[in-house]
Amino acid sequence: MSLKLPHAFPSNAERLRRQVEAQRGWTASQRIAAVAESLHAVRALAAAAGKSEEQWEAHERAEEEGKRIMKEFLAKHARPGADQ
Repeated sequence: MSLKLPHAFPSNAERLRRQVEAQRGWTASQRIAAVAESLHAVRALAAAAGKSEEQWEAHERAEEEGKRIMKEFLAKHARPGADQ
């Protein structure tokens, strides 16, 4: 059963398209400022969640290691065309 709302919300693709369009004319300085603002927000959220920078870095390292292991496993054991 789908939820019927009185307002049609844009899809993720539409929101991304609008965001890209809005940022198209940004200068390099504006883009760098936006990245810095995003990083600041992530750190603030992490601090509010009680995770330290070291914990986040350890989590990122563990995720990257898991991805590397999965890629190695698939390269070793997956048959070409098996996903078809």
